Amino acid sequence: MDSEKDILLYGLYKKREFFFADVKSNKVDLQGYPTLSGESEHAHIIDYYNNRLHMAVVERKRSGRLRTFEQWRLFIEELFFVLFRFWNEHPLWKQYLQCMNWNPKNCLWATFNYPIFHENLRLEGIVLYFQNEAGETISCNDHITRGCKNGIDMAMYYPNILIYFVLDGIKMKEIMQKNRQKKYKSEYTCKELRYIFRHWYQLKEKVVFFLNRKIVKAPWIEGNHIRQWQKYREHRKKKGKREIAKSVDDLTMMLYQKRRRKMN
Repeated sequence: MDSEKDILLYGLYKKREFFFADVKSNKVDLQGYPTLSGESEHAHIIDYYNNRLHMAVVERKRSGRLRTFEQWRLFIEELFFVLFRFWNEHPLWKQYLQCMNWNPKNCLWATFNYPIFHENLRLEGIVLYFQNEAGETISCNDHITRGCKNGIDMAMYYPNILIYFVLDGIKMKEIMQKNRQKKYKSEYTCKELRYIFRHWYQLKEKVVFFLNRKIVKAPWIEGNHIRQWQKYREHRKKKGKREIAKSVDDLTMMLYQKRRRKMN
């Protein structure tokens, strides 16, 4: 196994911390996979990059330079340079920003779409939010959610990046039920694991799962929850068919209305 790999560590927050300590104490059988570098797990978690990005938005908003669409456009164009001062802290900034641009769902145009085009981003402390058309207050978390998936995309696209996914403490039933019972303070881990499952064909050589300090197979390959993961796959297929059918119906209605206007 090539030791020149950059490792991203996924899993529940405390379990990642314990796993890092166990690796540093040689209590984990890595079976030839690279060890974790640094003095803490922070060098290996995508949260670091997401938090730096979040604070860059907060600082720009606090300074009064994220009021208008044009100010947003300039900020997004300058993001590379805004974050450049952090590049010496951790090694994957280039890949992080490139993947944000490669996947349209990860970019700030998508994650801040409503407040950008309605020019109504608000700030309280370090919390970003906006009000929708119904007057409801909506927290801006999409850039964090997509940032976590962006880290997975990085492993997908870059041969030198691996993911170590710590399964300790995760309730698989909650993962597949989208955490409806709110057993975790954060839903990010649930979304991350489902995202890996949906892209398993591209990621099966890039993600190493750990449980009880040992390497294990993906939970949809081996274990007590294979059938539940199959049900989740079936649910995704049905959802995809419904979305396609709706798109066809919308297109048909649009063409029908267009013909009616021409006839009139």
